[in-house]
Amino acid sequence: MIKNNDFIEIEYTGKFTDGKEIFDTTKEDVAKANGLFNPESKIEFKPMTICVGQGQVIKGLDSALVGKKVNDEFTVEVTADQGFGKKDSKLIQLISTNEFKKQNIRPMVGLSVNVDNSMGIIRSVSGGRVIVDFNHPFASKDLTYEVKILRKIEDKVKQIEMTTKSLFNLDSEVKIIENKAEIKFKLPENIPKESFNEEIKKVISEKIKEIVGIEAKITL
Repeated sequence: MIKNNDFIEIEYTGKFTDGKEIFDTTKEDVAKANGLFNPESKIEFKPMTICVGQGQVIKGLDSALVGKKVNDEFTVEVTADQGFGKKDSKLIQLISTNEFKKQNIRPMVGLSVNVDNSMGIIRSVSGGRVIVDFNHPFASKDLTYEVKILRKIEDKVKQIEMTTKSLFNLDSEVKIIENKAEIKFKLPENIPKESFNEEIKKVISEKIKEIVGIEAKITL
């Protein structure tokens, strides 16, 4: 049975429950058939590896995986509050067109814009005012997922590598000796080694112990 903190590989297709329109999939053939595939994009349509219960997929899908088995195929209905949330009126804001002129942006209905590092969609343009919706585009949408669990990943090295990448966006080299992990991080050029202090290492080590279940020593 699948439980929280298990590492599994899944494939899925997500649809809007009301109109059955497909909005996400891990399958390339489904993506091509539904206008989601762009050969110029770096997006890859392939099975997804996740750690169950760590919020790497939406809440309703995450919780539905618990108790299932490898090779199970199932459909799960996800309500808006367990998906991308319900629309919040506080996230719909009135902004002066002058703010967009400063960025050389011509506001048009449907245009995605970045305002103070928050992405939103322009809902209306009237005179000198623009209404921008900062809710997730799928907010208040009920969703339907068709899911297949392909396999469990038992290798502790791969589990740690996936944990550091998915939760901390850090590539790592991992060795396990006598049930203890030695982890060497490959820091990006924009992160100086001195900023990676003992407190940060402690947080990462504790998270690895919580998820993978072994002690971890971190070096750079």
